[in-house]
Amino acid sequence: MAVRVIYAFGERIECGTGLDERTRISDALSRGSKIWVDLEAPDQNEVAILSEVFHFHPLAIEDCLHRLQRPKVDEYPGYLFVVLHTVKDRVERRIYEPEEFDIFISENYVVTFHKGKVAALHSLLAECESDRFPPFRSTGFLFQRIMRTLVDEYFPVLDRIESRLEFIEQLVFQRPSQKLMAEAFALRRDLIRIRKSLSPAREVLNALLRRDQPFMTQDDRAYFLDVYDHVLRLFDYVDNLHDLLSNALEAYLSSMSNKLNEIMKVLTMISTVMMPLTLVAGIYGMNFAYMPELGWKYGYPMSLGIMVVITLIMVWYFRRKGWL
Repeated sequence: MAVRVIYAFGERIECGTGLDERTRISDALSRGSKIWVDLEAPDQNEVAILSEVFHFHPLAIEDCLHRLQRPKVDEYPGYLFVVLHTVKDRVERRIYEPEEFDIFISENYVVTFHKGKVAALHSLLAECESDRFPPFRSTGFLFQRIMRTLVDEYFPVLDRIESRLEFIEQLVFQRPSQKLMAEAFALRRDLIRIRKSLSPAREVLNALLRRDQPFMTQDDRAYFLDVYDHVLRLFDYVDNLHDLLSNALEAYLSSMSNKLNEIMKVLTMISTVMMPLTLVAGIYGMNFAYMPELGWKYGYPMSLGIMVVITLIMVWYFRRKGWL
């Protein structure tokens, strides 16, 4: 079910279903009101608002409806179309799953389009209704506020990744296992996906800040720079986690290598000790009729005694060399 909200910079109007919502949006635009229209999981009739009321370009609407797009900013006559990624509200098996979030921005309106629930956006809507939120001075101020809300959603995700990474680091030397490493590689994939989402988002902000935008005042630029600073902090956070994860993987490989070396060391010692014992057993296992010790009643204990002496001498020698 779609949730459509018009926030007319001073008055808030809840849209219903049917043609009434289009009439209200058109009336607000004709009055010159600065409005925010949010479309959450819209159906075909609701998607038609983009073309029939706002008359957006078909290519921009097509980008909204198709699969996950790369974050970008496209300029059209009178407005900008911005594609961003947000954190998916419910994720199975993964810590991070990106979801597309589309924004149309001009001097008079901000239109947000997303196919699923965005918890951060609902928090922003609730904040807009409270006295804690400063009044909108421009659509640019609202735009940067939406962007900052979406960007800040990455910090809890990275915090969860960091917690899992700390757990992995603790177990690397205690109980290393293939399952542990499978989780580490899954975290690395999540970090790569986050970086792929943030990298073009940084370019979007660069494109917005490089030249004057009609919807952006001089005061708004300071807020956009703050959003840009948040993105840079996320980049540093991701890079630090990636380095820690790489160190954990190297520590795991070193631990497994040391463990394998210890195992091979023990097996080599056992094989080395058994070699002379096998020689003695092989000699006395030969089927010659005239072996001196065959008829001697102490021959069997003597051979066992020789084996014990050889074993003790070799163990003493290995310890003296520091091999045991």
